[in-house]
Amino acid sequence: MGEALVDVFQHDDGTTTVWPGGSPTNVAMGLTRLGHVVSELCYIGDDAYGEVLHAKLRDEGIAEQPGALTAPASSVADVRLTAAGDAEYEFSVLWDVPTSIDWDGIRVVHAGSIALALSPGADHVLELLQGRPAGVRVTIDPNVRPAFLPREGRPSGWSRSSRSPTWSN
Repeated sequence: MGEALVDVFQHDDGTTTVWPGGSPTNVAMGLTRLGHVVSELCYIGDDAYGEVLHAKLRDEGIAEQPGALTAPASSVADVRLTAAGDAEYEFSVLWDVPTSIDWDGIRVVHAGSIALALSPGADHVLELLQGRPAGVRVTIDPNVRPAFLPREGRPSGWSRSSRSPTWSN
């Protein structure tokens, strides 16, 4: 469960490349490629980036968890390479999930770092994990970026169309 987002790479020649991903999506892809049956509880917008994400999930054989919510806009990580070749990210992320899911057949759940840190979804993820059936194992992605940690006066999320304030990491 967690962030499905697109990385949008800005190239020096003015072109862009869009890559679907996010930790939970990448984990899900790896597991399906190893032959496991996987579903993802994600928050994807009904927009062009959402179409890219839905297509990638379908192409990889990843089912979307029934009851997943639709985001107002898909989450985006704008990626720029510095002169030294380092990646700089600017995130536009919204995150939420339902407070209940059908646990039938689920043996392991992986929660992404943004899913565990960004409200309001983080509270719902905690509720889901605390209410999971006995025997369901939990793995997490500990790569929490400081930009997603709560800070007084900072909203819990924002859409791509309203980029103010901009948080970089």
